[in-house]
Amino acid sequence: MLISRNIGVQKENKIALEQRDRACDEGPPTPKTNRSTRIPTGDAFISSKNKITTDRIMRMMRIIMTNWRPAGRSRRIPQWIVGIPFLYGLMGCDLPDRHDIGVLRRPAAWEVDSDTSAELSSTAQLSSLSISAVNRSATSVSGDDVLPPPWEQWYLHYLDSPRVGPTVIGGVAMKSETSKDAVAGDEDRLKVTLSERMLTPLYPVLPARLLQKSLPAATRVDRAFCMTTKEQTFWHSADGQLQRVICSTRRGPLETTKTIAVANESASIEAMGPTGIVNKKLSFEGSLGGPLLVYQSLRGNPIGPNEVRTATVLLPAHDITAKLQLRGNPPVLAKRFKDDGIGLGLLNEAIGLITTGETHHRERCYWYDDEGVIQTTNIVGEPDFAFRCNQEQFERLGRPILDQSHCLGVKVSGKRIPTGQAFDKVSHLALDVECLHPNPPQSLVDGLVMRPAVRQYIQRLDEQRQRIVLAREVVSDDKLSDRYQTYQSPSTEVDLAATALIDFRSGAMQGVLATVASLRNLDKHELALEINRTVHSLLTYRSLGRGFQPASRIATSTTADSTEHAIMLIAMLRANGIPARMAMGLRFDPAIEKSVSEESPSEPQANLFGYHAWVIAEVDQRWISLDPTTGQTTTVDRIALEVTDLADGNPDPLIDRMLGQLRWYDFKVHKIIAAR
Repeated sequence: MLISRNIGVQKENKIALEQRDRACDEGPPTPKTNRSTRIPTGDAFISSKNKITTDRIMRMMRIIMTNWRPAGRSRRIPQWIVGIPFLYGLMGCDLPDRHDIGVLRRPAAWEVDSDTSAELSSTAQLSSLSISAVNRSATSVSGDDVLPPPWEQWYLHYLDSPRVGPTVIGGVAMKSETSKDAVAGDEDRLKVTLSERMLTPLYPVLPARLLQKSLPAATRVDRAFCMTTKEQTFWHSADGQLQRVICSTRRGPLETTKTIAVANESASIEAMGPTGIVNKKLSFEGSLGGPLLVYQSLRGNPIGPNEVRTATVLLPAHDITAKLQLRGNPPVLAKRFKDDGIGLGLLNEAIGLITTGETHHRERCYWYDDEGVIQTTNIVGEPDFAFRCNQEQFERLGRPILDQSHCLGVKVSGKRIPTGQAFDKVSHLALDVECLHPNPPQSLVDGLVMRPAVRQYIQRLDEQRQRIVLAREVVSDDKLSDRYQTYQSPSTEVDLAATALIDFRSGAMQGVLATVASLRNLDKHELALEINRTVHSLLTYRSLGRGFQPASRIATSTTADSTEHAIMLIAMLRANGIPARMAMGLRFDPAIEKSVSEESPSEPQANLFGYHAWVIAEVDQRWISLDPTTGQTTTVDRIALEVTDLADGNPDPLIDRMLGQLRWYDFKVHKIIAAR
């Protein structure tokens, strides 16, 4: 009777434990929802359906150790013997560090229940982010504010990619000093500068199940890039209030500058866009900080666990203000930059939540030392980590990014393109273009499909592949089969019109146009060639300029990039009655190819193409292709991604389409034909 009673109690305990485990896994009853309820996907779905906690594992082990017996034995095995393999497994496993996202996943900001966030904020210690008390060991006798001591920091952006390993993709230099603002007078101000340059990788964003089916080489994160830069200067008063901002940002071939004045809970923005000055005003309550406010606030004033600091910050690159909440956490094991590379170390942690509007949130992790100096940062959900380094490491490891002269670039695999005199003998260059999406939607195929241009012929091989044939001379129709598309786009009135960018009727352009006034007796073809040579002689080429800006503004300068050269040439051609358009795309650059091969001799060789713009002009009812940066007609060294009449002064749609093509299409040299 005693044995049967014990067995019955054990069965009841087992049933009770199983019911408790089931209730723990299932959670509270789920209320009925409508069809619009968002279903978790990806990691969130896996986490919600297969969640195994430590408590559940211990309960399972207790049940096993209590009731399990080997076949043929009448007595149970002692619990301590059954537990040996389990404890040995725990001792042999590596504990996940803070960045092991696949094991230790932090919920995104928008996945956190609003009630839980409200409860945390109400119990935490609240304070305002401020730089007025940062790093101040003493104050003046009169009680005036004392500016903090100067500091300077460098960071390297690493992309943690499983295919190519940690790769440097950018660098950031920050500096804080006391200086005099010429606008504010002779009074000392706190001047904080930020200089950032990144080569943002362009690679297809696909679900894991589709990414595995793609070509391994085609999904390399270093296959294509877009340069993004920020040059920002922030002026603060002695009490830490933001007063003025000078900001310059770049996205590919487009650079914009703006000046922001802050006073009386408002920020007045004056932005120099492609077509002129745009004014905007922002309102806010209380004080306003800059993007580096977290760095300034933590330095010398670390945030404690469960402490929450709040502030309103200005995001000058986006012309908006945002709410910032900085929450302190206990120390964690985090990645940091060391003398021998990236390693783990014990660092303090703070989580910054940026909120713009009611629904847009972004969460960034900060790991800093006991002095409040940030060592590592990461935006939750993104593979880019910024690690603090010294100046020597910054200049040595970040040199390829700092010296990069192209705002867009792509590595083209396949046959090696010859250089020098050997390239001059190439008459045709054929490239295969393949969409990296295994099952591309029709919108992707139609929106980013390659198009013909002058002496650029397109053949559609199948739904995912195209062939581009570049010719040094125009190929007659009788030599082209029906499978090739040719550039068939007659000129219109827009190709002769003055626009916001092509403002050849402005006063600044009249002096430039006078240099070719004596050439008007030439025929249209010769006139176009002479104007092309004239623009080449007037402007000195530089790789990175402002890009899209009116011709009248370019006329006041002596240097220009390829986009500015093309705008000036189009303006002068149209002013002389010659229809003209801009071609934007990629140009093979042997200089880049040589420099990269020297820096990375072990890397598989590839043909490197960088961003370039040139002009097509219609003369004698046919289009010719001109490059004002060389003063000559174009050759087979370039791929046209876009041809535009520049009727719309906004270049963003053109840039978006080019970035989409570089992200989703892989280029490969198919054949090189030399002239006989």
